[in-house]
Amino acid sequence: MSRHHRPDRRAHKRLDMGNAVLATMPWKVDKTFSMIEGILKRLETTGDIDTVKGEPVFQAPDRHEWFDIAPALEGTARFFEIHAETVGRDMPTAPLRQLANKFMYGVMIFPSDTELVRDSLPALRAESLKMTLNYADTLSQAVQEAA
Repeated sequence: MSRHHRPDRRAHKRLDMGNAVLATMPWKVDKTFSMIEGILKRLETTGDIDTVKGEPVFQAPDRHEWFDIAPALEGTARFFEIHAETVGRDMPTAPLRQLANKFMYGVMIFPSDTELVRDSLPALRAESLKMTLNYADTLSQAVQEAA
């Protein structure tokens, strides 16, 4: 028996992660929804939101950067609205839009506002988990181009 190993002549295929469903990458979905849940938690517990130059902001935990809340919520709503148009199903984005508008115009936010957003998140999360990475990236690019 030889000590030399024969080279493996089978073709090695690269994994195409772009066609993988986000359910196989839950951390990517959690990243988006944890931002929204963090904002809701602060509103529900302390009622305080950080501001920079008078604009409500949040800090992305993994990036340590500050982002304006209203455009982030608006972008998330738009992401799911584009998806709704594509698949021909309604998505519960109205509560996100309403909360974004309240932040944008400095209107008082009530517990009913946060409850409506919280109630819409499971449906949006479930819809996200069915998307492929390529599809979600395409939607994100469409939202960024529209902004």
